[in-house]
Amino acid sequence: MPVFESQRLGSLAYDSESTIEFPRGLPGFDHRRAFVAVHLPGADPLVFLQSLEDPALCFITAPVAAIGVALGLAAAFGVTRLLASLLYGIKAADPMTFAGVALAIGLVTLAASYIPALRAAATDPNQALRHE
Repeated sequence: MPVFESQRLGSLAYDSESTIEFPRGLPGFDHRRAFVAVHLPGADPLVFLQSLEDPALCFITAPVAAIGVALGLAAAFGVTRLLASLLYGIKAADPMTFAGVALAIGLVTLAASYIPALRAAATDPNQALRHE
């Protein structure tokens, strides 16, 4: 198992099969094409995208859906005082309502990403590359 010395994350052992190759590089980093995703304990849900060609280049990534749900729940909790007069039969900060809405948003997000992923998986990569 190869070991890479990162300036930010220290010594990293990674599986060479888990290397992520960007054929054209990333925007602004065109000459950096090989990366590895690093999951550090205690840093969930953050994932670090470490360049294997530049020890100083490391991106922090986060799942957009999780951030959206967290911000949405925080905003909803803040707005409950305004909506308390409009609600009938539930309290303004009912935990079951919050959990239900978060679950519904999560399911919609999952469906919105799963359907295009199925289409992409059914596409022949050679045909897609020839089309470009």
